Amino acid sequence: MAAWGIITILSGVTAVVYGGISHLLKYLLEFKGWIDHFLVFFIFANLIRDGKMARRMVVYLMMGTFAVFLFGLDEMLEKAGRSSIEKSRVLGPHLQPNDFGAFLAYSAGPFIGLFLMFWRNMKVWPVMPFFLLLLKLLLVTFSRGAMLGFLMGGATAAWTRSIAYVATAIGIVIAIVLFAPQLLPESVLARFKQTQTDDPGTTRKLDKSSDHRLILWGAAIEMTKESP
Repeated sequence: MAAWGIITILSGVTAVVYGGISHLLKYLLEFKGWIDHFLVFFIFANLIRDGKMARRMVVYLMMGTFAVFLFGLDEMLEKAGRSSIEKSRVLGPHLQPNDFGAFLAYSAGPFIGLFLMFWRNMKVWPVMPFFLLLLKLLLVTFSRGAMLGFLMGGATAAWTRSIAYVATAIGIVIAIVLFAPQLLPESVLARFKQTQTDDPGTTRKLDKSSDHRLILWGAAIEMTKESP
């Protein structure tokens, strides 16, 4: 990780050589954001010395997640009832709905893990309302990738318990989609319908966002095949 960090940070030198110091200053926040990844990694790596500290760090992460969650909840209430999906999308502190949706999807992991580990203990059941509110907040980001990511994260967490948990969860989701789609919010169904466009005089095709992602995924697959 240290070698990777040093090599990639040297891209700042390349930027100065080929574009001048002004070019680096133009993208200084993005450059700092990239460096922050490594700083956070090594801070965490050096803080976690034993199991007790690891558990404490997870609690801190959950507390931070909950603080961000409250900001999103306030924005959701403010934007409720707006006239279109785009106007209703919750941006969160990230100021971007897809980024905020992704944050909600992966930061739910510790909460899901806590519940799966101790679901027989009634003391952990008060976390259920949080899951329901988090799911509602995730839906109003209208991020299709975040919704699918949340389902995949839940399935992965369930797999650590038993394959029966996964089968049950997948079965419930499939049953709702196939036999009771009316249980899903209309706005969510409308958002997924936007995956395909039906412009007059043209054939049905994927929207630009979905098509672009498929191109990136295809490139990633080919790169992986070339050098596994």
